[in-house]
Amino acid sequence: MAKFQAIKEMLYSYKNIVDMFKKLLIKTKRRYAVLTTLALFMIVIWFNIFGFQSQTVIVKAERGTVEEEVLVTGKTRSRQEVDLGFEVGGKISTLNVQIGSPVISGDTLIKLDQSSFRASLRKAEAKLTEALVELESAQGEIENAYQTHSTNVKNAYTKADDAVRNDVDQFFTNSRTSQAMFNPSIEDSGLTYSGGISQTTKSELSWKRVEIEKLLTEWELSQKNLGKGENLSDAYQLAQNNLHTVRDFLDDVALAINSLGSIGFQYDATIQGYKNTVSEARNKVNMALSDMIVSRDKLGSAPKTTSETEYNKVLIEEARVESLRADVSSIEADLAKTVIHSPISGIVTKLEVEKGEIVNSGAILISVISEKELQVEANVSEINIGKLAVGNQVIITLDAFPSETYDGEIFYIDPGETIIDRVPTYKISVKFNDPTKPELRSGLTANLSIVTRKVEEVIKVPLYVVEKQGDKHFVKIKIGNGDNIEKKEIIVGLQGKDGSIEVISGLSEGEEIIADL
Repeated sequence: MAKFQAIKEMLYSYKNIVDMFKKLLIKTKRRYAVLTTLALFMIVIWFNIFGFQSQTVIVKAERGTVEEEVLVTGKTRSRQEVDLGFEVGGKISTLNVQIGSPVISGDTLIKLDQSSFRASLRKAEAKLTEALVELESAQGEIENAYQTHSTNVKNAYTKADDAVRNDVDQFFTNSRTSQAMFNPSIEDSGLTYSGGISQTTKSELSWKRVEIEKLLTEWELSQKNLGKGENLSDAYQLAQNNLHTVRDFLDDVALAINSLGSIGFQYDATIQGYKNTVSEARNKVNMALSDMIVSRDKLGSAPKTTSETEYNKVLIEEARVESLRADVSSIEADLAKTVIHSPISGIVTKLEVEKGEIVNSGAILISVISEKELQVEANVSEINIGKLAVGNQVIITLDAFPSETYDGEIFYIDPGETIIDRVPTYKISVKFNDPTKPELRSGLTANLSIVTRKVEEVIKVPLYVVEKQGDKHFVKIKIGNGDNIEKKEIIVGLQGKDGSIEVISGLSEGEEIIADL
C-alpha cells in the first residue's frame, strides 16, 4: 500500500512534467509526442519508486508574474479567397493564367467564345435601329433628329469603352491601373513570343493606355447629365475630341499588332485573330464618329412637326424603342458574363478548365487567394475555450520556419461549435501583427501559444511543492531551527506556463517550503 500511496503522491507532484511536455505535443507529430511524454514520465516514476532515493530540497516563496497559457495548432489561411465561374455556359476561347500565376484586381482570367452573343447583339441593335427609324417618322424629324443625335453622342462613349476595354485590353496587363503594360504575346510550352515589337513601342503604348483610362473615366462621369438640351452641344464636342484620341491610340496599337510576323502556321490563325480584333475596335470608333456627324447635320436641317396625331404615334413608338433598348442591354449584360475578371490581387490556386473546353454555368472553374492578408485558424477544445477572449496576445511558430516566431492576436471566436472526431471544438481566428513577412503563405501548420491570463507581483511557488488533498492544497514548512516540519494549508490561484502556481493566501514572500524529490 505504501508504494501505491507513493505513486499517487508522486503523480501529483510531477504534474509539472506533463505541463512541460505539452509544447512537445504542438511542435512534433502528435503520436510520437504522446509516446515520448509517457515514456519519460514512466522513467521518472520508476526511478522515484525503485531507483533513486528521495531528496529533500528547500525552496522559497517568491514574488513574481504567473501567466496561464493555452497551446493549440492550426493552419494559415487567406482572409480573402474567391471561387469564380461563369453565369452563362459556353466554350473557353481565352485562358490567360495557370495555377500559381500572380494576378492583379481587374485582370481578365478566362473568356468564353462570344460569337453567338455578338451575333445576337447585332440582331438586336438592327431591330432597335429599325424601330428608331419608325419612331423618327412618328415623332417628326426634329424630335427624332434630336433623339438620334443624343443617342449617338451617348453611344460614342459606349463604343469607345468597348473598343478599348473589351477588345484591345487583351494585349495589356494591369490595363486599368497606372501600371498598364503593352505585352501582346503567344505562349506555348512555357515559351513566349512577342513578335519583335520594340521596347520603345511597348513603353509608348503602355503610357498611352494609362492616359486613355483617365479619359474614359472622366468621360463616363460626364454622361450623367447628358440629355439636357443645353449641354448636348458640349457633350458632342467632348465626344468628338475623345473619339479622335481613342482612334489615334487604336491606330498605334494596330501598327504594333500588324508588325507581328509568322512563327509557324499553327499560330497564324491566332495572330490574324489579334489583327481582326484591333480592326473591329477601330471600326467601332470610326462608326461612332460617323454616326455623330450625320445626326448632328440632320438635327441642324430638320423641320419642326408637332401635330396631335404624330404625338400619339410617338408615344407608341417610344415604348417600342425602350423595349428594344432593354433587349440590347440584356444581351450586353450576357456578353459581359462571358469574361471572368479577378476581383482581388493574389495568386491562382485552382484551375479546373482548359482552352476549348465546354463549361456549364455556375461551375467553379478558378480560385484566387490573397497572400497579403493571412490569418491562422485553429480549433480549441471546450475545456480551454472559456479561457480565451478576443484580444488575447498569441506567439506563433510555423513548422516550416521553426526558428522564427511571430506575434499575433485573437480577433474572432466562433460562437457555434464544430464537431471534430465527436468532440465539440470552437474555431478561433488569429491575425498576424505583421502580415507583410515574405515567407508567410497559406496552408502552413501554425503552433499557437496563447497567454489567456496574467497576474503580476503575486506570491508563487513551484507546482511540485504543493500537495493536494481533496479540494485543499498544502505545503510543508520548517518550524523553528530544528527538524520539525508541519503541513500548512494554502489557497492557490492561477497555474503558470512555467510550472509555478499563484499562492493567494497562506504564505509570505521568502518563506521556506520543504519538498521531497
